[in-house]
Amino acid sequence: MNEPQPSAEQKKSAGIFGALGRRRSCGFRLLGLLVLFGLFWFVTTNPFVWARPAPERPNRADLDAKSHVAFLTQLTRDYRHPKDLDQAAGYIEQQWLALDYQVQDQAFTVEGQIYRNVWIRLGPPNTNTLVIGAHYDVCQPYPGANDNASGIAALLGLSRLLQDQSLKKGVILVAFSLEEPPFFRSEQMGSRVFARMLKQENQ
Repeated sequence: MNEPQPSAEQKKSAGIFGALGRRRSCGFRLLGLLVLFGLFWFVTTNPFVWARPAPERPNRADLDAKSHVAFLTQLTRDYRHPKDLDQAAGYIEQQWLALDYQVQDQAFTVEGQIYRNVWIRLGPPNTNTLVIGAHYDVCQPYPGANDNASGIAALLGLSRLLQDQSLKKGVILVAFSLEEPPFFRSEQMGSRVFARMLKQENQ
């Protein structure tokens, strides 16, 4: 028996649906390729993770500051330990001597103990003088890294920066003792002792 032949309209419909199927298949393939490409791009570029810059190597100033703070904080630098305070003053003095500064020492006595302000002078004499100070003593029982030792580290770093500068005015860099209680705001406070000395010398 002869099978019935599809009509012209059936052939036309089959052709349309066949073309649509082929287009849909091509669309799925194209979509799949786009997805694969997107995954490859995401994995290789990782757009949502920002690369961190490589850490910078610490410079000499940073290393020196850490070294100064580390040394000073190992000492017990409150007023009840004058030997440790004297060792701290000696350390500061040695740092300045290593930079070829002429270090001056102001010793003063409080309650039978000797304490020291250590200082250097920069720039021309007989000019208006700028005094920049920090203190190396602490308030018991704290190690005094922040403000105390870090201030001294900054003072020593500043002295290195100013070492080869031609200054138009005089500068005094001074490391004070006895800035913390019970001498804070008293006449025995190291900075006041130093200020009285400068006043007597008309500086």
